[in-house]
Amino acid sequence: MKSYSQITNRYMKENKKRTALTIVGITLATVLIFAVGTFLLSFRDSYIASIRAEGDYEFQVRNINKEQVDKVINNAEIKDSSIFNQGEVYSLKDSVKTVNLSQGNKEYFEKIKTKEILEGREPEKTGEVIIDSSEKALLKSKLGDEYTLIGVNEEVKVQIVGVYKAASYSSEGPITFTTYLENSAINLDSNYTVYVNLNSEKDKQEIIDKVISNANIQVEENTKIENLELLYLTGNGSGKSIAVALKNMAIFVVIIIMICTITVIYNSFNISVMERIKYFGILKAIGATPKQIKKIIFKEGILMGLIALPIGCLVGFIALKYGMKIFIGDDLLIFLTNFNVKFYPSIILVTAILVSVTIWLSILGPARKAQKVSAVEAMRNKNEIKIGKIKRRKGKFVEKIFGIEGSLAYKNTRRTPFRFFVTVIALTVSLILFNVFYGFLDYTKQAVSQMYMNIVFDSSLTKANEGEEFTQDEINEVNKNISAKEKYECYLGYSNLAIPIDRVNGEYEGKANRPVGSDIIDDTGYREITGASIYIEGEKELKLAEQYLLDGKIDMEALKNGGVVLIDSTKTTNEDGSKEIIRATNYKVGDKIKIPKLDNYSSKNEESNDTNIRAAINNNNFIEVPVVAIVEKDPFVGEYVSGGIELLLHKDGSAKYFGKVNPNSLLFDFGDDENSTVDAIKYIDGVKDAKGYAYTDIGDQVNQIEQMYGQVEFFVYCFIAIVTVISVVNIFNTISTNLLLRRKEFSTLRAIGMTENQLRKSVMLEGTLYGVFAAIFGGIGSTALLLLLIKISGGLADIKYNFAYIPFSLSIVAAIALTYISTMIPLRKLRDLSIVEGINDDE
Repeated sequence: MKSYSQITNRYMKENKKRTALTIVGITLATVLIFAVGTFLLSFRDSYIASIRAEGDYEFQVRNINKEQVDKVINNAEIKDSSIFNQGEVYSLKDSVKTVNLSQGNKEYFEKIKTKEILEGREPEKTGEVIIDSSEKALLKSKLGDEYTLIGVNEEVKVQIVGVYKAASYSSEGPITFTTYLENSAINLDSNYTVYVNLNSEKDKQEIIDKVISNANIQVEENTKIENLELLYLTGNGSGKSIAVALKNMAIFVVIIIMICTITVIYNSFNISVMERIKYFGILKAIGATPKQIKKIIFKEGILMGLIALPIGCLVGFIALKYGMKIFIGDDLLIFLTNFNVKFYPSIILVTAILVSVTIWLSILGPARKAQKVSAVEAMRNKNEIKIGKIKRRKGKFVEKIFGIEGSLAYKNTRRTPFRFFVTVIALTVSLILFNVFYGFLDYTKQAVSQMYMNIVFDSSLTKANEGEEFTQDEINEVNKNISAKEKYECYLGYSNLAIPIDRVNGEYEGKANRPVGSDIIDDTGYREITGASIYIEGEKELKLAEQYLLDGKIDMEALKNGGVVLIDSTKTTNEDGSKEIIRATNYKVGDKIKIPKLDNYSSKNEESNDTNIRAAINNNNFIEVPVVAIVEKDPFVGEYVSGGIELLLHKDGSAKYFGKVNPNSLLFDFGDDENSTVDAIKYIDGVKDAKGYAYTDIGDQVNQIEQMYGQVEFFVYCFIAIVTVISVVNIFNTISTNLLLRRKEFSTLRAIGMTENQLRKSVMLEGTLYGVFAAIFGGIGSTALLLLLIKISGGLADIKYNFAYIPFSLSIVAAIALTYISTMIPLRKLRDLSIVEGINDDE
């Protein structure tokens, strides 16, 4: 032997099982740290790619002229640029509709206007335009159609060459045609928006400000517009960074991993030191210095780390990349369509540092213990098991239940309190992680489920032209082609109303933390309620409100004669965390609501502005509608009102005040009939472009949310599983060592009369006590943290949480069973040990 450190290699070979268990613990920690880091960076980069796919730019520089455009795009700091002109509004020849003709250059269509093209192509020259699918349906146009646009001083002829997928079109604004902009066609009379990406990866805010300054651009409120999420993710945001949130998440998870791993490695090395304490004494007696003793132990840690690190990184990468494909497939990951796991060398470095720190912290205590022990004490084999005061470890309660074996088991756990503590903590952390994460995921699932359970329909059909009514022929055709368990028809409008101020609940603003409507006409004695929902329905639809009644009844005759159902209630959270239902007004059943009379009540119509409302009040020109019933929730979606009131009217009663209207929303409840759902989607897909329909499948949204939760569960449970395995390794190591270090003690007990069954029972109870204590601490901790999380997130949804008792109970039983099973293998060694061998054992 050339040096004392060679003892390390020999010991590791002689104790292969313990060495392997310790390496497994370090490897699992490496897998977790590496996988978490790789996932977060891959998520960040995939998120960045997803954002750029929606619009590839970092900054917009808006409202600049031709000269300023040239200076911006030719600046050396600019990597690439796209140019856009909002354009002018034209009249559409032979139509009452107006068209906004915007312009974009080649790069604009490549990088900014990246929505899915359903038909045709992007414009490639001036005069070619692209429109969205809802506008195509509205115009009843097709590819190749030509239109003449009439401006103030010119006529422009355009041709449709492409159709892209878009959101619903609003009739309140002009149709948008987007045409091609030649860079050479940029003129001095127009203002442009330039989308830019910068060359530098750092200090982007400062650089873009210099670019703007060098272009002599007058800085106003909307001159510089940032792509906020993209800049946040790259650490260049002007506000709080999303990247910081990802880092905090990673730090939290890594700390949990390190705590669990430290307990494993600490116990493993502490075990190793206690087994060899006599030999360290012999080494000291023959001349080994404390530094050399410490070096022997640290070398073990270094060798195990060198073995575990590459294995852990490789396993972590393979498990993350291919595990996701196996268990998640190529579906949407949370909300990213193109999630890609990448390999990051920097993560290897970070993982190596964190694992090294973990190993160093874990072996520091045992190394110091071996370093400080005297040669005499070590050779006498005096270890960390203390005699202590007997009165502190009587365990009378345990003895009454389990007998002398239980008392002995309890006292043995108290003889090495610190080792017992760190082992229980490791198992407790696993228990808390499982219960808190599982419970919170279950809570959010229940929130989504209960939110959608209150919605009385699975799908809704409206016109792409927002607010447009269905004709009776269209309704008949839809009913003929769509079979559903229940069908509902209603007109939903968003109206500007006004109610007397003395009808406003004075407590509402303080408790709900928001005002009732707008105070812009308060000087008239009335409060303006902007954007209030007005439902005009038939009898079947109005009866849905009965389940939410606060006062009165759904009297159809009264409603047909002009009465209204008032929806007035919101749920607030008080300072003490309690919930309270509060109303925005003090109307009672029988009261009449005085509404200033207008020609049009739509919140999107200029006729409903505060000037006309004020004029109606001053002229004492009102409509008075009696309150027939008061309900607390919107009957279609089961939600409270936010910031005002809503009204339900019968279609006959409404006609007396506002004129006859046709439904603009058709709602379908398919129940569990999947075939009807599929048939409805097929029908709508076939006619939506020609008819200008917009179809929303609520059930599909629920499925997408459930899929997202399933993916989150996959990652959470993988994390919990590995942390649990680390804890299991710790349990095996600890219990095994306790037995090995006390072989002489067990042999002595057998020699003085303890039977094999009594000894076995004592050892099994001792191991089980770890699980019992972990179950107690973990159960209490899990419940407290879960309730805290639910309280903090109380605004997530208005639900009654049904606590998941079965998984919670099973986790506690599993923790106790785990420690019980962990004693089975070490017991085999004890059973094979003879009394004479055990008493003569010098270890």
